[in-house]
Amino acid sequence: MRSWFDDLRYSLRALAHAPGFTLVAVLTLALGIGANTAVFSLTYALMLHKLPVHDPDGLALLTYDTSRSSGEGFGVSPPLVEDLGRRQSVFTAVMMWRDTALTLTEKGESRRIEAAIASGNSFDVLGIRPALGRAISPQDDIEGGGANGWAAMLNYAFWKSHYHGDRSVLGSSIQIEGVAATVVGVLPPQFSSVAVGSRPEVILPLAFDRLLMGKPQPGAMMYAVLARLKPGTTLEQARAQVAAMSDSVIAGNDPQFILRRGFFAGGRINVSPGKYGRGGVGLSMRDKLLALEALVAIVLLICCANVAGLLGARMAARRHELAVRSALGASRWRLLRQLAVEAFLLCACGTIAAVLAARSSAQLLLRTLLPRSAEIGGPQYAALSLTPDWRVLLFATALAMASALLIALLPGLRATRVDVGRDLSAGARQLVRGSRGEGWIVAGQVAFASLLVVAAGLFGSTVYHLLSIDPGFRTQGVVLVPSDLHLVAKTNANLAQLYTRILERLRAMPGVESASAEQIPMLGDWISTTSYVSTLSDGSLREDEHLYFNSVGANYFAATGTPILAGRDFQPGDRDNKHMVCALSRSAADYFFPQGNAVGSVLRDYSEKKPGTACEVIAVVADTRYTSLRQAPPHVIYWTFMENYGEGLGAAGWQLYLVVRTADPALATGSVAQVMRELAPAAPMLTPITMDEQL
Repeated sequence: MRSWFDDLRYSLRALAHAPGFTLVAVLTLALGIGANTAVFSLTYALMLHKLPVHDPDGLALLTYDTSRSSGEGFGVSPPLVEDLGRRQSVFTAVMMWRDTALTLTEKGESRRIEAAIASGNSFDVLGIRPALGRAISPQDDIEGGGANGWAAMLNYAFWKSHYHGDRSVLGSSIQIEGVAATVVGVLPPQFSSVAVGSRPEVILPLAFDRLLMGKPQPGAMMYAVLARLKPGTTLEQARAQVAAMSDSVIAGNDPQFILRRGFFAGGRINVSPGKYGRGGVGLSMRDKLLALEALVAIVLLICCANVAGLLGARMAARRHELAVRSALGASRWRLLRQLAVEAFLLCACGTIAAVLAARSSAQLLLRTLLPRSAEIGGPQYAALSLTPDWRVLLFATALAMASALLIALLPGLRATRVDVGRDLSAGARQLVRGSRGEGWIVAGQVAFASLLVVAAGLFGSTVYHLLSIDPGFRTQGVVLVPSDLHLVAKTNANLAQLYTRILERLRAMPGVESASAEQIPMLGDWISTTSYVSTLSDGSLREDEHLYFNSVGANYFAATGTPILAGRDFQPGDRDNKHMVCALSRSAADYFFPQGNAVGSVLRDYSEKKPGTACEVIAVVADTRYTSLRQAPPHVIYWTFMENYGEGLGAAGWQLYLVVRTADPALATGSVAQVMRELAPAAPMLTPITMDEQL
């Protein structure tokens, strides 16, 4: 052991005598190890971190999988979960959880907060004990709440920051969605949600969702569903039983055939490990993270090659020293061990610097991969803890050890091949010719660096290609403002009228060239589909079961800069025509009316396989890239929100995004804020985003 301490002391002295070499080597290794640690930290937080609950390995995740879903698939709707829970015999209990955004009202002011809706048995299934008070129970999860009304739990961080850790918060009342709820408990600090990257501040019972969404529908595939396996039951047994009853559960709870045609057609309920919770963000980033893992591994190899080259040159200058030590009786193993200790010291210093920088680097990487979007009330970035824990530190340590072996092996083997007589007579001034090994190091550096340059060129060309694609609408000078007015106007009809007044007022404000509204933002994260049918000249029907739809305001195409190819824009008086009007994208018009007579023709709602509400086509507009620049433009139908206000989502109503076309986004945003203060002062002002940022 003493000899090891001697090697360590000698290595510290040798590195201190060469500060330039030491600094360059440490910074180089810090770059390579730090990049790998940062990417691993993010990968672990998003995809490999188990839920901080009791026995996470005993949890199963239920999803609704179709050919359209990827990764985890969709969530499962309450009617399917409840029926499956009654039939199954492999789970002790099945829970539902939905992360959302709700309106919190305090002292007369409203703001959007992250929230969650959880079934009353959720905390029993997860095995979570509150940090304060009690958890939401099945007795709270009933219509109208329990005996004392609606119960609510607070997130631990929210309790600490907003209520300053005041224990008397238990029993206090908070206003959520205009409804009073009583705080009954506080979550433990280590748990926030079953969904990765989510941090709801308030948790409410599942029955509260009836106020927000109305009666649970079979197509509401937005609930994360976890189940606790019975003792002795394997995941494979649970998967087999659920698969056997999946079709009958779906058919028995889908009277309108919503799940057996259109977007959800051909789906089945699947069972997978639930220990990581609902992946969501992590799954969407999986391919990006795997690509980054490969690229930063190459960066580390280049860094190791660089340091190995520096170390080899340093060893060449120390041949006289090594020859003296060999002449004094040091074995080759002892010399090699001495050089390995120096390499490990360099890597240890580089790892310390890397870990210190890894957290901020991972946060920056997260913000790069998850840019701000126009989600109403949603989080701008995933709420993840990227503080390096023991697993990340273990990963960084393993990288350091592997790097030390890489940079010490070849230079050390060559430098310790000592010829005492020759090296002592030549002295420290002897020049050593490069070896074949050093040539391989240089060749490897060039090859890896070339690979990175080619990858960067490919990524750059992809970005350039995507940005050169015409999305079909204008992005420059267009501002998107999320709105939340359902607490101001209690009915959907009043909501439609309030939005109409807001748009009329906006069009007269400074900096606003045109203003409209839309229910679903383009290049957003979600879509809605419907089924419409046209009648061709020969009497045959042409149906599209995957028709995208959007409820928009008057002058919508002018505000978004979407070219009108035939017909006209929506006008404020369209509702007065006593019949519905709609517009079609060009590809939809070509599909429904291949003879080119779309404008003036009629489409019918065919959602129940029978002719329903008719709408007259008043315009054909350019195709738009609705969800992604990578995807082909879908078939889209547009109608005005004045036509569709009856299609609300229960008491929460529907919400629209205000679309403002302007030459001065800052001035236009101020105008929107002024109009909202005038016409809807109790509504929260949500963060606007330009369409360039959305792009």
